Amino acid sequence: MKVEWKKLMFGLAIGAGMMMMASCSDEENFDPGGSTGKETPEPTEKAFLSMRLSTGSLAGTRVAVDPTTSGRTEEQVVNHVRMVLYETKNNTVRYSWDLNVSTDGMNEFTGGDVVRGEDVPSATPTVSRFVTVGREVVKQDYELLILINPPGELLEITEQGNPRSYLSRAANMTKESLIQPYGIAADNNFYMTNHQDLIFVPEVELRDNQRMAEENPVRVEVERAVAKVVVSGVPEVVPHGDRIDNLKWGLDVTNMYTYWMRKMTFIANSGGVPNEMEQLNAGYREERYAEDPNFTRFSSWNGGNPVGQFEYLSGTPELSKNFDDYDYTLENTMDAADQRHDVTTRVVISGTYTPNGFGSVATRNGGGISFYYFKGNAIRVEAMRDMVNDRGQIPQELRDAGLEQAIENVLA
Repeated sequence: MKVEWKKLMFGLAIGAGMMMMASCSDEENFDPGGSTGKETPEPTEKAFLSMRLSTGSLAGTRVAVDPTTSGRTEEQVVNHVRMVLYETKNNTVRYSWDLNVSTDGMNEFTGGDVVRGEDVPSATPTVSRFVTVGREVVKQDYELLILINPPGELLEITEQGNPRSYLSRAANMTKESLIQPYGIAADNNFYMTNHQDLIFVPEVELRDNQRMAEENPVRVEVERAVAKVVVSGVPEVVPHGDRIDNLKWGLDVTNMYTYWMRKMTFIANSGGVPNEMEQLNAGYREERYAEDPNFTRFSSWNGGNPVGQFEYLSGTPELSKNFDDYDYTLENTMDAADQRHDVTTRVVISGTYTPNGFGSVATRNGGGISFYYFKGNAIRVEAMRDMVNDRGQIPQELRDAGLEQAIENVLA
């Protein structure tokens, strides 16, 4: 089993101060576009809707020569699926269903809302795909939202009657919180949702009966809400007989804000076409960029203030990740003008460097030989002390490299 990791972005909304609709019955509804007191009949004709949901089952990479990374079973588990239909006429939730479907990440989807293959052969479920039992709806245009393993905030803001605008608010979370219990990247609880905005479902695509809907489901593809980082490729040979051991890595400048649903923007087009917007169901997924809440004008280089928007390593941190380990973080994208170090997520690497001829070197946790490193030359502490006290002991090679002047500058 492999899992495809792509860029994702989403937006938070807190269900406070909800604006309730004047009526949510099937009989009639206030028309906000008409004059005061005007009412228009609510559509009453019924139809059926089913969806074909794919959670992704292939690994992918931006660079063709790079090896792909197999996904973990814990990234594929589905315990909870919510299906939300927004009315396009007023952008509010008309239907909000918690489906009876699940998978343990190793076996096919099961549950009372999963269409069985013996009933509809084209709907046979797998570990990464299933078709829902057709549901009856009022026949009209909708926009479809799917939430997989959603956090509590999303359950609140997608209750019946809530406006679509709640989805566009920013979500704030720390990197550490992602993998805590019920976090959006916790094992067996990875949050996923629509990979390209809400899905428009025109009334002409609704079917007359349940079986017809199940045979003609609306296609839904989702992506996970975090980026997965893997560092590999440790060099086996270090030049000049030097050594580097105890390699560790970690992430710095990690984003603290995201959207619950990915916000489309310009694509990272390999053809070099400037300002080309992402189009629905078009282009390659690896070229699809996205927009974060802190997408532009947050770098201090551009007069912004990144403090509180990103988490930074401080001091000399103890890095814990081994090479070929993985880590999760919120996606971090920015406008071209904001591609600066203080707002760009980076990988930080630590290790113990031992120059050729040194048996062992000092580390923060143990003794050994300490040395200075100057323009490609490792100099023992004792030798440097002698050269500081007597500049005549500086070898010509180091003198030509500028060591004598460097010593003068330090002592000045």
